[in-house]
Amino acid sequence: MRKVQSAKARARRRDIHEQVWSLRSIGLSVQAIAQELGVSKNTVYNYLRSSTFTERRQRSDQGLSLLNPYHDYLLSRWNSGNYNTQELFEEIRQAGYIGSYATVIRFTRQLGACPDLNRDKVQEKTLPPG
Repeated sequence: MRKVQSAKARARRRDIHEQVWSLRSIGLSVQAIAQELGVSKNTVYNYLRSSTFTERRQRSDQGLSLLNPYHDYLLSRWNSGNYNTQELFEEIRQAGYIGSYATVIRFTRQLGACPDLNRDKVQEKTLPPG
């Protein structure tokens, strides 16, 4: 789903880039182009810096999270029936987790959205050393 959304956003950015250059070639001002396309003047200026469409850089920290070492433990606790995110957060915080509560909320929401979770095959996990 994310890849589809990402591809659509990329196509939209590419289309706007082409439109910016097309409108600029017929002599429209930056302000007029921005109004015509419904984008900011900064966006127009950014696209005018390069005549070729520039891909966005990928995040260098993609897939890395302070929560990663605690995934197995949280899954085990979730599967044992503890659905209280605040309690789970406190448990991993006492074990050394320094990330945010919001990150734990996002993770437990994903767990709750997985009806196919095979609870019988999850082993009891202990907290990672913190």
